[in-house]
Order: sequence, then C-alpha cells, then structure tokens
Amino acid sequence: MCENMLGMRNKLINLLFVFIFGIFVQGTIGLWPRAVYAVSTVSTVLHDAYRLTDTSTVQVERSLTFTNQVPDLYVNQYTFSFHNTQKTHGLVVEEDGQIAQFKTERNGELMEVTVTLQRPAIGIGKTKTITMRYTLSDYLQESGLYKELIIAPSRVSEDEDVRDYIIDVISPPTYPLVSIAKPLGQKVSDHQYRWSTVQTFDEKNLYLAFGQEALYKLELQYAIQNKYPYPRSYSIPFPPDGAWQQIIIDNVQPKPDKTYRDEDDNFMATYSVPGNSTLNVIFNGVARLTSDVRVDVQSYMRKRYTANLLTSRYLSQQPYWTLSNVAIPAFATPKDMYEYITDTLSYDDSRIDNSLKRMGANWALSNPERAVCMEYTDLFIALARENNLPAREVVGYGVAQDDSLLPLSFYGDLLHAWPEYYDRARELWHPIDPTWGDTARLDYLSSFDLSHIAFVYHGTSSETPYPPGVYKINQKSKDVYVRPTSSAPPIVHDVKVTAVDKFIFFGSKKQVITLGVISESNVFQYHVPVVVKNQGREIAQTIIEIIAPYEHIKVDVPITPPKTTFKQSGNFSIIVNDVVVATRPYEAYGSVLALAYAYWVYIALAGVIAVIVVLFALQSSRR
Repeated sequence: MCENMLGMRNKLINLLFVFIFGIFVQGTIGLWPRAVYAVSTVSTVLHDAYRLTDTSTVQVERSLTFTNQVPDLYVNQYTFSFHNTQKTHGLVVEEDGQIAQFKTERNGELMEVTVTLQRPAIGIGKTKTITMRYTLSDYLQESGLYKELIIAPSRVSEDEDVRDYIIDVISPPTYPLVSIAKPLGQKVSDHQYRWSTVQTFDEKNLYLAFGQEALYKLELQYAIQNKYPYPRSYSIPFPPDGAWQQIIIDNVQPKPDKTYRDEDDNFMATYSVPGNSTLNVIFNGVARLTSDVRVDVQSYMRKRYTANLLTSRYLSQQPYWTLSNVAIPAFATPKDMYEYITDTLSYDDSRIDNSLKRMGANWALSNPERAVCMEYTDLFIALARENNLPAREVVGYGVAQDDSLLPLSFYGDLLHAWPEYYDRARELWHPIDPTWGDTARLDYLSSFDLSHIAFVYHGTSSETPYPPGVYKINQKSKDVYVRPTSSAPPIVHDVKVTAVDKFIFFGSKKQVITLGVISESNVFQYHVPVVVKNQGREIAQTIIEIIAPYEHIKVDVPITPPKTTFKQSGNFSIIVNDVVVATRPYEAYGSVLALAYAYWVYIALAGVIAVIVVLFALQSSRR
C-alpha cells in the first residue's frame, strides 16, 4: 500500500548543483594545477534567486562570489553539475557580468559544465563572481489555486569556507501568499521569501507552499461482493475529516443505508447487498486541505481524545506494531523517534510491484535497507506506543505532479501511508511523514503539506477498515482517481428532525424529550446547536458535538415545561443551525389531576370498557 512517489517527486524537483574548483598556484613561470589545497584558499558567498512565473516554469539565477584568502593561489576553473537536465533550458554563464565560455559533458545522469576563467582574480582579497542563468520547465507543482515549490540547494563541501548562502524566491503579484515554509525563513515582502545561512541546513531541501488551501476532486469506486446466498450488510469507508482536511460530498451512488463514525473517527457507510451479487458504489467529492488547523475539529478532538489517551486503544501492540528481540533506545520526544527512523531506514523502490507485502516494524529493523512507506509508518507507531505516545496510521493518497510516471502498486492504486501522534500540548492528531522526510530530504515532522489526503485511520486496529482501492474484483483495476481542482461543491448544512406528533407534560419538573436528527448535509458538522423555543422564547438547548453526512442520531433535550396551574398548549419550534427545522404542538398540565380532568372523557370510556371486560370474564367463568 505504498508507492515510489518520492522517487518520482525527487526526479521532478531535485536539481543537484555541485561546484568543483580548480585551484592554481601563481609563479614566475606560469600556472600549475594542484589537486588539493587548504580550506582557506578562498571564501565563498552563494546567492540563488528563483523567479516564479504565471506558468509552471521558474527562472533561476545562481551566483557564486569567491574571495582569495592567500596571495599565491587563485581559482582558474570551476565545474558545476546538473541533475534533471531535461528540465534545464537556456543556460548562460557570466564572469563578472561578461559572457563566459563553457563546455558541457555528460557523466551518467549528470550534465557537467566546466568554465575556465578568462580573468582570474589574483591576489589576496581579490574577488570573482560567476553567475548562471537558466530556466526550469514544469518545475512548479500546481494544484488548482495551490502551488508548491521544492528547492535543492547547491551542495557545499565541508572543506569549503562558505561565509553565507542566501536563497530568494520571488513570486508574481498574482500568486497567493506563502502558507508553509520548510524550514522557516524570512518574509522579505508579500511576494519575496528568503533563507540565509543555507550552508548550515545539513543538505536539506527547501519547501514553499503558496495558498491557504488546496482542493482535490475525488472519485472512489467500490465493488462490494457478497458471496453468500443470502443478503448481508457491509461497511465501507468514505474519506474522513481531519484537523487539516475537510471532505465535501458531491454525490454518492447509491446512497448508503446508514452512515456512522467508528472508534477512530472513520466515516463508514453501510450497504445491504443481495446474495450472490456485487454492489458497485461510486463516491464523488472534494478534499479540502488547509494550512491552518480547523478550530472546530481541534475542539472536537480535545473533548473526544484528550481524556482517554492512556487507554490501551492507542498504546497497545497490534500486528505490525510489535517490537520483540531487538534493542530499542529510549526516546524522549517524537523528534527523537522521527530522526532515528529517517537515519536508520532506507527506501527500497525495488519492492514496489503488485506483490508488495506489508512487513511491519520488527522486520524493518532487521531489514533497514528494504523499507517502504508502510515500514516507516509501522516502526514509528511501534516506537511511539512503546514510549507512551499515542499513535495511529493514516492510509491515503499522496498527490504528485504527474502520476503517469508512477508505477502501479498495492491493489493497482497509488496509496501512501504515514503516521500521526497525539500532540497533548495542542490537543490534536499531528501528522508526520518519515518516508517523504527521508527520501525528499524535507522536514515532515514540524510541519506537513497540502498533498496528503487521508482515506482511513488505523488506531484501534492496525489493519481495518481497508482503504478505498481495496474493494475490487479485478486486482489490477484503478479505483482511486484524484485530480486538482479550483472549485468545490456548495456546502449544505441541512438537517431534518423527527419527533412525536405531540409533546405532553405534567408538573413543573425538568423532563427529557427525544429528537431524531438526520443529517442531509454534504459535510461533517461540529458543535451543532439544537434549540427549542416556545413563542419565540428559548426554553431548552443542547449541542451535537459531531454528525456525519447522512447520519441518523438520537438527541435527548432536557426541557422545563411551561408553568401552568391547570393547562397550557402551544407549539414548540425546533431550531438547528439557526434554522427552524420542525414545529410540534405541546400540552402542559399543572398536575396529574389536571391531566385527568382534561382527558376525563377518554378515562371514563376506558373505565367503562374495563368494567365490561371484567363482567364478561366473570360471566364466562360461571358457565
């Protein structure tokens, strides 16, 4: 259930850029090359500028300024190498602002460009600036209004005296603002972002997300097969909500018999399938991913999970999350676990084929060079639970720029797995991705992205519910379709309420009425107020913490009957989300005696009938 998405992702966005200096000695009879010289021969300052355009191309200018540190050595030649040459166009090299001549040579997947300086900087303190300009095509990943940029900085040798390395990203005024940056840098203006001292970033890539949200159109197909000769009910998962994810339903065919939320807050739909038949279900909707946490979901998580985290549900061992017969160091923080995993495991894309099997945490430690996303995830969850940190698995979809470059994987659909741990300080499930953090050399611990769509959560069980993409007859069929979009269906918050035809109260003590609440909404609703009013005055209120689309629930509403000494009648208005969804008549009686008086005809009639029945019974017994 893992794919080689990161290998592809790096091929699309990773530009390897390496400087190789030719250091020469100045003497009375000419110049002689030297293989190695001291670190302090030259000091360097690097400055890269990425100018984004309204298309997916990026204009790049990279400059290198070096300063001689000794009087008798100087740079006479340099070589830089490009990976991803098919995306690099229009290369121009300048020496102190003048066009320089260079030669190119292919070395495997690299293109090496060598420049011999025409006017070397000779003498201590003398400087030389080399500038490279080129265009990168299809470099920017776009998902509707959301844009994503990943930059691979120039590799800097430990032997180089790099005084500073600055990277600027300049976007057009038409671009949305930066919402996520890895690592955090400096906002120069609304459309210029800067990182300084990049040479200290330990060869990590840089990441920028433009836009507060990303929208993805989903089409998920399920083939529910009943092999029994009689009807059976089956439950399948639709994509759930999350702290950074909202699901907006466009259409589901056929509609489910019922929906509900399981213990891990999966969005489950139940269907009755006739015997010896297959029911085909198609889910169409939009996943809205946000850079800011959803406050309504965070509030819900705080109430649902925080008080119950030390139960066995998210700390117990499960298949694939068991560690035995291995020496495990103690970890104090999620960061320690994350770094241990990214340092220990290596991604093995040779395992990606239709026979891929999940192996689990224990196997990953015994075979650290053969991991895929499932093992990265399983190992983190196993380590977290061993260290009293609640954790669970997410199976979903990782959005890439061109999924035609991706091979088919588990069950023929491109699924990805990553873990979440419960952040007690923030009181929410915090997603991380050690797989992408390792292979893409990005920080997927402190912040996430807008490219991970959750399909199911695994916490109580390490295996179920099975995600979309599994419910199929032909194992090679494609049943998961994800495409960027710039619009979403209108959000509908409609709710229907059912109740008894008439409410009857006696006495003045608080009583409870039961309402049936049916969601006709196409989104999850949180903290839904239910209000009962009598003649415009609020007399009762309760809160529905969460209700799923199409879900039916029972809601008990404590209510104080209207005060009366004898009898009062009227109509209650039942209001949900500030909308009157039902009205029901009521009758209130000051006492049981008042109730009996109001219904004395019915009581008398019932008494007469009872007398007749008794007399008839006595007469029959005498015979």
